[in-house]
Amino acid sequence: MKLCRFELLAEPGRSRSGFAFQGKVYETDGQQPIGIHEPGDVRLLAPVLAGSIRIFSGDSFTYLNPASAVGTGEPVLGRLDRELSCRPCLVAVIASHGRNVEVEVADDIVLGLTLGVHYFFGEGTTASDADAGFAFGPAISTPEDLAESGHETKFGKVYGLSLSFGKGGTDPEVISSEVSFALRIAQASETAPLRPGDLFAVPVGEALRGVQQKDEIHFTSETLGALRNWIQ
Repeated sequence: MKLCRFELLAEPGRSRSGFAFQGKVYETDGQQPIGIHEPGDVRLLAPVLAGSIRIFSGDSFTYLNPASAVGTGEPVLGRLDRELSCRPCLVAVIASHGRNVEVEVADDIVLGLTLGVHYFFGEGTTASDADAGFAFGPAISTPEDLAESGHETKFGKVYGLSLSFGKGGTDPEVISSEVSFALRIAQASETAPLRPGDLFAVPVGEALRGVQQKDEIHFTSETLGALRNWIQ
């Protein structure tokens, strides 16, 4: 099951939630389905309203502004006077509150995984340069969806996924990822509480440099779907 937020093309401006399953989009009231829509009748939004965004470098992280987060099909703002770069990430979405979470149970508070692209200026070494934008989506793949993509270790689940990333019209980089979130979640929860909608973003490939206005950035996975954005 892939969890999603969306709006109907016939009723823009009203966000709805539900899940995608077997070629249909099911709208729910939080528990029960209340409508069934064709994919061509909806526009996907960011799959959750991000609470906080932690972008990792190894085991350390910095925070990004959640107000800069967009979903698939939305523009990312560029600047003519700064070099813009981006890098692909796997993103874990937190499902529940937590503090001092043990690594053995850290995977239990993950709602699911989605794709993410982190945009930054220059080398992204300062807080302002690192916060050029963040796109994630198209939906959240639940642990049940990911059962064949992960294996257990003493430090939690490790997810192995085949991904492709690049600019539209160019040959993409093919990425074979091996990413674990449990230890990162446990360590982060020691210094700050976790809340539903928090995002843990782990880079999985090389940065794409020299991104220009009107470029389209494509990040795809057979398991997680396709995240596409363009630079405005």
